[in-house]
Amino acid sequence: MSRFVAKFVSLLSMLGISISGGVATVVSFVAAIGGPITLGIGLFAAIVSLGWSLFGESWERRLAKKIVSHFEDQQVLDKFLQGIDEYWQDTTKKFEQGANGIEGKFQEYIQHLREICSNDESSKDRIKNLLFLLREIKDFFAGIPWGEPTD
Repeated sequence: MSRFVAKFVSLLSMLGISISGGVATVVSFVAAIGGPITLGIGLFAAIVSLGWSLFGESWERRLAKKIVSHFEDQQVLDKFLQGIDEYWQDTTKKFEQGANGIEGKFQEYIQHLREICSNDESSKDRIKNLLFLLREIKDFFAGIPWGEPTD
């Protein structure tokens, strides 16, 4: 191992980086941190960590995968589709009920118009009575003094 350390120190000095104490200082540092095996494990861990951070999945991607997995477990898509189907079925039923109600009121109105326009004597008498009652109500309200009271 000291041979590798010596070559490393000479490479550094060739690059212009000098280490005070030379090879002996570097060898004693390597021994102090646990020897060459500890140094190798540390370098390997640093390289793996750097590679994982550069080429591994980002936290956003992991979060997205977790959300998709949770949605699949909870069958969220099926529940949404079922809710949409129920909404449109209810909307269709309510529209049909409203349309039938309007149709019924329209038919009543048409029947009322037929009764008014018919030549039947009973409907004529009923209309005359209704007009008479309406005139009486009008006369009653016309006879009420609507002005300001005088002192």
